[in-house]
Amino acid sequence: MLFILVMDVLCFMVMRATDEGLLQSLSSRALHIRISLYVDDVVLLLGPSSSNVGLTMDILRLFGGMPA
Repeated sequence: MLFILVMDVLCFMVMRATDEGLLQSLSSRALHIRISLYVDDVVLLLGPSSSNVGLTMDILRLFGGMPA
């Protein structure tokens, strides 16, 4: 249960970056799923650009620095 609560914060951070246009779209079609959570695994789907990777690393650093 704790994993779900914590990962919900990461999901919100990624969705917020997407909504603000900080993360580039995955394709020309409207794909709304960028993060997948299953049991204790997380899959992030990114477009192939250095800006997407850099911003995602920043999000993960910020997320990792949050107090538990």
